[in-house]
Amino acid sequence: MFYFRAFSHCATPVKVSLAALDSTFPDALQPRVFELLIAEFIGAKPPGIPATGKPAAPQLNGKEISGVAHLDEAGKMHLSVRDPKATTTNDAARRLTYVTLRAHELLTTNAKASSKDVVVPILKHWRCYTGNTRPLLAQDKGLHREGGMIWLDGPGKDEADKFIKEIQDSATTGAWNAGNGRAKVKSPTPAKAKKAT
Repeated sequence: MFYFRAFSHCATPVKVSLAALDSTFPDALQPRVFELLIAEFIGAKPPGIPATGKPAAPQLNGKEISGVAHLDEAGKMHLSVRDPKATTTNDAARRLTYVTLRAHELLTTNAKASSKDVVVPILKHWRCYTGNTRPLLAQDKGLHREGGMIWLDGPGKDEADKFIKEIQDSATTGAWNAGNGRAKVKSPTPAKAKKAT
């Protein structure tokens, strides 16, 4: 029988039977609780929980990351994101850049992508490639560049995985949408309005 030394910081540690402790949880949870207790007891990583707390890499479904991106027959990647879950245009540009690069890496097995051919067209499509976002992305520490290629560093990939998980969560909605980034249409001046009539 396994025992767990509870309250080991006390002068007289208390021995607790793992089976007895496990039985205090609902039947449906007991197998999972037992696995976690054993993992804690032997100092191992609990099953299904990343050792560093990093989000799990997005799951591939053939040539697709559900709700995020897919490859066409020619091997070109297309983003299928409906809501980047962003709060501002700058946030959208950053999120879409990270998600684009991470999806490109997962789908093509190539971490580096062309900024001009892959990233910029997506940002323009989402109307978030502006004079404000360009310097923001240029100074982003998670992005690395060489020539015309751009890629994510390790922490950048973790953050991209977090963004992807948020995008795939249909229970949440972002405050920003592509329409918010549109430039306002100026009303014609009175002189021009008279000429038009």
